[in-house]
Amino acid sequence: VMPGSEDSWQLQLLGAILFGWIQALPLLHLMHDCSHGAFSHKPWAWDYFGKFTMDLYAGASMTAWHLQHVVGHHVWTNGFGADPDLPPAKQGDPRYLVKLQEHSSMYQYQHIYLPIAYSSLGLKVRISDLTHAWGPSPMAGPMRIRKHTAEWKAKWILIKTMWVMWRIVFPIVVLGMSLQWYFTLFIVSDMITGWYLAFNFQVSHISTLADYPFGAADRKQDVCEDEWAVSQIKTSVDYSHDSPMMTWMCGALNYQTVHHLFPGISQYHYPAIAPVLQEVAK
Repeated sequence: VMPGSEDSWQLQLLGAILFGWIQALPLLHLMHDCSHGAFSHKPWAWDYFGKFTMDLYAGASMTAWHLQHVVGHHVWTNGFGADPDLPPAKQGDPRYLVKLQEHSSMYQYQHIYLPIAYSSLGLKVRISDLTHAWGPSPMAGPMRIRKHTAEWKAKWILIKTMWVMWRIVFPIVVLGMSLQWYFTLFIVSDMITGWYLAFNFQVSHISTLADYPFGAADRKQDVCEDEWAVSQIKTSVDYSHDSPMMTWMCGALNYQTVHHLFPGISQYHYPAIAPVLQEVAK
């Protein structure tokens, strides 16, 4: 189907929706394993394939993801004020997730506006990449990180330019797509990616079945009452262990407890590990 054909808009729209899903899957599989050093035993493979999928393919930053997800979230899972995936303060965040947050009247509508907000995850990540790389005081959630070197920034500019060329310039200049139609399809595909990733991430931790260290009004906010491994089990939610299709669709995030205890093991081994872990955890 040629992009310039007016008769093909339905197929192009369907293709944009499909691409949104296809854009998310390598991030849940290859990129996620690479960020934890679970793909191959060679560090160069983690860096190359991780940046290929995250930076070049999706237009985000593997480095920013590593700092927020691996250094922050996996160490302080569901820890209010420490986990970068949770609201950073008691007030001002559009999400009401932990009991220590001050309640606001807008939260009664979060079941309406949060699904819409989740669709902008791709845009949010790319904006945070800019502040992460070029901000005067780079942050990864509540964590302050050191400034990047000139060499790292030069590589960042190069790979961002390559992403812009294949993802934006090529369809408009070479394939002859109009700006209006191109960005319509771009937004549609990015919204699908955002929804797919956000919902898969959220269901594993944002749940009434999960614990929130530091997040309850009757606890000391700066003390975790459990040792690290126990806390990882309490803050993670598993589901659909009997469904290989679900495991593939969500990048084995349905084995979240196994992943948080053994992040350096590839997700494709989780189904074999889970029964052993369940027996030990009893």
